Amino acid sequence: MLRVSQFLVALLFSLAPTTVTLAEAGDAFRSKVPPGTVELDLLKMLNISTLHKGVGRTTGPISSLPAWKLFSGLNAVQIPLEPESSFQHQLASTGALSAIFVTRPNRHSVATLFSIHLPGKMSPLVRVAVNFRTRRFVLSYTVPDYVATSSDEDEGGDRATNRRDLDMADDVSEGDGTEPVADDADETFRLNSADVRHVKFKLASAKALKKTHGWTWIGVTLTREKVTLYENCEKPVEIELVHSPLLRFPSDALVYFRQEPGLKRKFVGSVQVARLYSNRITSRPWKCSSAGTASLEE
Repeated sequence: MLRVSQFLVALLFSLAPTTVTLAEAGDAFRSKVPPGTVELDLLKMLNISTLHKGVGRTTGPISSLPAWKLFSGLNAVQIPLEPESSFQHQLASTGALSAIFVTRPNRHSVATLFSIHLPGKMSPLVRVAVNFRTRRFVLSYTVPDYVATSSDEDEGGDRATNRRDLDMADDVSEGDGTEPVADDADETFRLNSADVRHVKFKLASAKALKKTHGWTWIGVTLTREKVTLYENCEKPVEIELVHSPLLRFPSDALVYFRQEPGLKRKFVGSVQVARLYSNRITSRPWKCSSAGTASLEE
């Protein structure tokens, strides 16, 4: 009996550090957004595990968090925003949407990290996609229909500072869908390609990923004024917007993780963090070593 008790005590002690570290891992990211910010942990909300078809285990750069290898067979990737009313309300109030991803994609792939759509619509309200072949990060968003879309207005023009690039997205095309859809504030979206803006960043070269074993740490914040991108330990980059996004989504909006409606542009590779926040990221969400390697360690 004594041996059993000793075993149980030892087991509890062995589990305790992991439990604490898991909490610290979440707190490390939440500490970089204002207090009270609502977090959507997409991996938890979708119950990503090996119980799903198309999911395997792997090892990521954050020792305290599970990491998953995603194959093309994983299709259960849709999250309705209607139950997440606190997220939607705060998002409309702050006017800022942020995302943090830690991923290791298959090489030379073109993939969506997340996108937000109205049911049955192909054009995104917001989408984050990465072309790992050309090393492009593309954030796309729909503007309200009262915003002019004349062709002589460049997306960022020369007003964007510290820009890496601003252009129409590589390998990004829009569906049809031209019906206006009213949201709770009686704003409308005309969901066609003319109302979608694309903000493009150049990512660091593939050689820079060698020190991270292929893992990419990405943080991005979209506000009404600008987009801010954090990539690994590169210098943060900001691009000012001419046309503001309407970050007040209709209640029936859907979040798609790692792909878009119609199973388009699936992310195939490994992922350890996939989280959305209803406010802006205040600083780089992770630490950088003297060698320029991202981590959550001090």
